[in-house]
Amino acid sequence: MFNNLVQWLKGGVEKTLFEQECLDLCLSHLPENLKNIAEQQISEYNLFQREADNRSLNLYRASIFNRVIEPSVKLPVKSNDCILVKLVVELSEKERINVVLHATNFRVFCICFNKSVAHLAQNKALNVIGCTSSWKSVV
Repeated sequence: MFNNLVQWLKGGVEKTLFEQECLDLCLSHLPENLKNIAEQQISEYNLFQREADNRSLNLYRASIFNRVIEPSVKLPVKSNDCILVKLVVELSEKERINVVLHATNFRVFCICFNKSVAHLAQNKALNVIGCTSSWKSVV
């Protein structure tokens, strides 16, 4: 109850099943050292903000007053702003979605899609048909 009240005050949203599944798939395509840190950061996040066009979900660790708090561990990447992984997921024979996991300021920052995923909120059956390991250029 308290967490719901805090979330309402902060203006955050709940991750959909689809967004969570895409996030899990992105993490599964990272090397162990990055994956462990990214998972730790995400477990600390308590504020999720979806952009109006339903194409991005931003992830934050915030205080009760919406002040962004840095995660306890930073990603060991060379760039302040980078793409960690790009996936192409197939929902059906006719529908594919590009999924991109971004890091900013040495932390996992957002997961982006090439189009609105509002209609896919409860969809969980995904098949990865393509992966670009962008992290290789920044580690």
